[in-house]
Amino acid sequence: MMIYTKNKTNGFILIEVLIAIALFAVFASAMISMILGSLVVLEKGADYSYAANLSQESLEAIKVIENESWNQMIYDKSALGFEDGWFLAGEGTEERIGKFNRYIEFSPVFRDENKNIVSSTSLTAMLDVNSLNIESVVSWENNNKELSLSNALLITNWQSSIWEQNSWTGVSGQEIILDENSFYSSFNIQADDTLDLLEIATGTLAVNGYLESSFFGPVDIGVFSTISWEENIPSECPDCYVKVQIKTAEDYLGEPANWSNTWCGPEGEDGDEEDFFDSSEGNLISIEHNGDKWIKYKIILGGDGLNTPEIENLKIYYK
Repeated sequence: MMIYTKNKTNGFILIEVLIAIALFAVFASAMISMILGSLVVLEKGADYSYAANLSQESLEAIKVIENESWNQMIYDKSALGFEDGWFLAGEGTEERIGKFNRYIEFSPVFRDENKNIVSSTSLTAMLDVNSLNIESVVSWENNNKELSLSNALLITNWQSSIWEQNSWTGVSGQEIILDENSFYSSFNIQADDTLDLLEIATGTLAVNGYLESSFFGPVDIGVFSTISWEENIPSECPDCYVKVQIKTAEDYLGEPANWSNTWCGPEGEDGDEEDFFDSSEGNLISIEHNGDKWIKYKIILGGDGLNTPEIENLKIYYK
């Protein structure tokens, strides 16, 4: 007679196998999650590192641009371009580099009378056209999330040379500047240590007038970047004004050649005779004048017959 018994050992082994499989699944899932998480972290870290390099490259490019041609800085937002050197691509543009977007934001700088940087809302705030706040922004998408980073930089144009005329006590008729107190011509202007509208009758001033400077052209000029002046406008004269225009020319054997067709303001050679610089705090000179080696200015004064605006000096920044 045969007797059958239950094999308890086999049962225990099966249970142990099932437990082992379950534990392996748990550990494998945890390991896979950890590995995937590590890959995401590595990818995210690599993205941040690459984005940081792109942002820093933008700041280095801006330093090159501002050193060569400050008057390119006319945008609120622009991408970079490269063709025989860095340049700004134009208002509102962005640069696509792989999955990254890159652009630069420009914001104005305001200073007080002591040249300290202040808020634009400060009562003593004056716009400084020879300084700009730069922010280089890089953005990208990772796992359906928008990520970005930025770096900031304050740049200035103070390394430029300055030609300044602060006296007009010399004689008229001077073409190329030899005497820095002289000028080329004037109409209805009292030219002295300051420029004022001429008295044309007792107690009566001319209502408008102008002065045209001599030609300025040092051999080391590469770019005329900004123009500014000091003015006094009587508070009781709402009709008083100061406007400035320029002409530039190429150099030919040490003499100016091919002057601008019209007197120009900030619109440059594409402007017309009604295009004026009108901010004494400073104005960018159009890049259309870049490459010219000679410059002259015209100061135009307007009044009401009783009051006159007054000019104390005029400065032209160049590199």
